[in-house]
Amino acid sequence: MSEPTVAIRVEGLVKHFGQTPVLRGVDLSVTQGEALAVIGPSGSGKSTVLRCIAGLDAFDSGRIEIAGMRVEARRSRPRALTGAVGFVFQTFNLFPHLTALDNVTLAPIRTGRLIASAARDLGLSLLDKVGLGARADAYPAQLSGGEQQRCAIARTLAMQPQVILFDEPTSSLDPELVSEVLQVIADLAREGRTLVIVTHQMAFAQEVAGRTLFIDGGRVVEQGPSKALFADPRTERLRQFLDRVL
Repeated sequence: MSEPTVAIRVEGLVKHFGQTPVLRGVDLSVTQGEALAVIGPSGSGKSTVLRCIAGLDAFDSGRIEIAGMRVEARRSRPRALTGAVGFVFQTFNLFPHLTALDNVTLAPIRTGRLIASAARDLGLSLLDKVGLGARADAYPAQLSGGEQQRCAIARTLAMQPQVILFDEPTSSLDPELVSEVLQVIADLAREGRTLVIVTHQMAFAQEVAGRTLFIDGGRVVEQGPSKALFADPRTERLRQFLDRVL
């Protein structure tokens, strides 16, 4: 039986903001088709790991490989990663002057991946997929926060990425809108897409992610199958964290 394909490999990732260490040698790997949740207290380095993986932030040392492509230390995002890695931000970052459909189709058209008619067909299909089929002509100001984030997910899917990174995708939402976004992400996980999800939603991480990784102080403190990690944490630090947030 063949070994599973590694979609993301991070080894010894180190990053400072000025003189302040933020990541202190982070190691992680994600296999193709796996959903990995990343949890930890605020300021632990979770989002920074994600941004380094995406090539949005440079890092000081270590090694990152995504879909066979290497992200170099102290370098900006490689052009080849455009389209291979999708990133869903905490804030929706939709263009306010464009409709939902135009927000979704803009990147595939601008990058030359699709002609306008094909991009429109794909965009309508993706908006329908995230429950916004009837809102294609609405502008962001006419959408709820949950609808805007679902539109942002459709926009990411339009580039047909190999890996999708979610940076606390529900943190800007009112509580009653959280579930509709989490449902879309859960559906993507069930489809076998490769996902890394930084989240404060512990129940979601436990149920949807096959594995969970706990970061604290810029280090990976514990990782393992989600259900086992939440049910029986091995480290005292993770026990303390879960006692406070659950």
